[in-house]
Amino acid sequence: MSKWRCRLYTLLKMRYTITILFFLFCWSSFAQHLYLKCGDVKIRCYNGNMDHFSMIVHTPYTEADTNEIPKEIRVKNKNYLLERVGENFKCKLNYYSCQIIDFKNYKNIKSERGFTRKDLSDKRAKYAFQYYFEVQDSMRYYLSIVYDKEGNVISDHQLPKVQKNGSFDSIITVCQAKQIAEDNKKYQGKLEGISLEYSSKHNSFVWEVKKTRIVKGKDVTIPFVLVCAQTGRVIGHRIELGRIVCILPDF
Repeated sequence: MSKWRCRLYTLLKMRYTITILFFLFCWSSFAQHLYLKCGDVKIRCYNGNMDHFSMIVHTPYTEADTNEIPKEIRVKNKNYLLERVGENFKCKLNYYSCQIIDFKNYKNIKSERGFTRKDLSDKRAKYAFQYYFEVQDSMRYYLSIVYDKEGNVISDHQLPKVQKNGSFDSIITVCQAKQIAEDNKKYQGKLEGISLEYSSKHNSFVWEVKKTRIVKGKDVTIPFVLVCAQTGRVIGHRIELGRIVCILPDF
């Protein structure tokens, strides 16, 4: 049976265009994400900060046990987390992996992982730690902290600083964020997805709420409402621009 094959081209936050087979995009969107219920309505929820590993993914890294990381780096990592979020919230962070980056072993690692690329790697990277915490039910927020060989943090901050925002962990629920975003009049329509992200500008977690996409011909606009997860205040909006190209199969 002949079928349409569609490719969805989407520009994400001024990044390069990502090409995805449309039917796979739809399948993965429905199959791999958590759904929570607000009354009788099911809300599609995404894990937050899912590009957290982007600084490491192309480097020549190997998975490591924490004991393989020098003690002084482990101590600096602990102190960094305490400085950012304090003792109470640090206890909510679940460690799940760490890596050692070794550019001297680039050829061997490249032969095992073809996507390893020097031109896409930050040569300063030496150690990395990954954590997550549970946001609501099984919905998660992920983070990676990357260090150079001296133990300096070289990755962007992905957690609020508790000294400047002592209530950052008082997070409103998905259902509360849904209602706030749907009441916002800048973009009409219902909620299509939601995730918890971090805003360095506001030193706060933010609910990033995807609303009904706007399709004009082959042009697609996906609007987002940004809701401060601490106060429930709408603090901004953003859009993703895309284009759908449908290609008929050869007969």
